[in-house]
Amino acid sequence: MIELVDQSHVVTAVDHEAYRTVIHLADDLRIVIESIDHIHFDEDIEPIADLALLDTLTGSTVQRIAAEDRGTLVITTASHTITVPSDPDYEAWSVISAITGALAAAMPGGGVAHRN
Repeated sequence: MIELVDQSHVVTAVDHEAYRTVIHLADDLRIVIESIDHIHFDEDIEPIADLALLDTLTGSTVQRIAAEDRGTLVITTASHTITVPSDPDYEAWSVISAITGALAAAMPGGGVAHRN
């Protein structure tokens, strides 16, 4: 497991765009989810059907953002765990820090590219 963020951050907004969802966190940190058809909420086996469920994260504190070696993103709050698996054809997600320039992204087909 690759720890992508070393401290907690509050979710300030969740934006749903045409083909992606952006979770904005304090300190200019963004989680961009391109694979919106594959977002899993808590222990659900099926991906979420309504992206508005992610809106409930606004105001909550993200305690952990990590990536599994095979490319699955894991976002943990006090009450929920959101997972986004890698996609065989494109980058399913990325985590971007506007302050430090750090970037992590799921590689097409699996794996994680990470730059500090």
